Amino acid sequence: QQVIGFTIAPQVLQVLFICILFHRLQVGAVIAVVMVSVVIFSVYSVVVAQWKNRIRRVMNEAENRVSEKAVDSLLNFETVKYFGAEQFEVDRYSHNLGEYQEATLRTQMSQGVYFTGQNFVVTIGGAIAMVFASQQCFRGQITVGEWVMIQGYLGALFGPLYHLGNNYNTINQSMTDMENLLALRELVPEVRDVPAAPPLNISEGRVEFRHVWFNYGKDSTGKLVDVSFQVEPGRFLAIVGPTGSGKSTIMRLLLRFYDLERGEIFVDGQNIAHVQQTSLRKRVGIVAQDTVLFNDTLEYNIGYGKPDATTAEISAAARAAQLGS
Repeated sequence: QQVIGFTIAPQVLQVLFICILFHRLQVGAVIAVVMVSVVIFSVYSVVVAQWKNRIRRVMNEAENRVSEKAVDSLLNFETVKYFGAEQFEVDRYSHNLGEYQEATLRTQMSQGVYFTGQNFVVTIGGAIAMVFASQQCFRGQITVGEWVMIQGYLGALFGPLYHLGNNYNTINQSMTDMENLLALRELVPEVRDVPAAPPLNISEGRVEFRHVWFNYGKDSTGKLVDVSFQVEPGRFLAIVGPTGSGKSTIMRLLLRFYDLERGEIFVDGQNIAHVQQTSLRKRVGIVAQDTVLFNDTLEYNIGYGKPDATTAEISAAARAAQLGS
């Protein structure tokens, strides 16, 4: 809105004002050349900007592939080392990087075509207009002062017109770059809180699964069929079974990472499907089977689950985990 109000709108008004001044000069040939130049400039800017944005969209997709491959390889570095696939990952990354470089080069070339074409239209249009103005001046149809005035008007017209084309290009380019973000904002979470969901209130810590059915997919592992159990406050429950039997799935369902196909899960008599997800997850402590650390201090990692934890609390937790004295 600020760009439109303080940049584009004044430029549009200036272009219209100059066109009115040209009309009052009554130089028909010059006016015709100016109008044709404005139309050609506008059509060219719109058409070429759309073509250029298609090329930029390809570049953005190539950049995303490069980033995805880099992150994927780094996050799964152990798997890469297990299979001695370091060179394979380097080659794949280099291939994606090469595609990105080529797409970037095409994008820069399209930028050059866009601005070169605009300059060409402005230069040729202005030159032809001045030729007609010079002829009229030689014939005595306009004075030398009016000839100079026409030259000044052309500069005052094509300057903001060029800036309008540049602003149009910038806005379109920004919208193209934001497509992934806009698409992300339109995604609807699969697991959502019910309207006006209350926070979870913990009094004792009783957990109960009632006839829970769940499956990740039609042919996936981790299937749960009519699972029911209850864990009393202060008691322990060990769940054992082969890989893919659903042990980790039970914890994910307790944290409500997924909604159930059938059944209910209660914490202190409260159905977790009817409480706020954030309040539920803040009340559940978990020690994951895979150790993952943020690239920060040990103190930061220990206190991550409780941002307002004091130094004494973090030190006590570290001693309890035998991480220090």
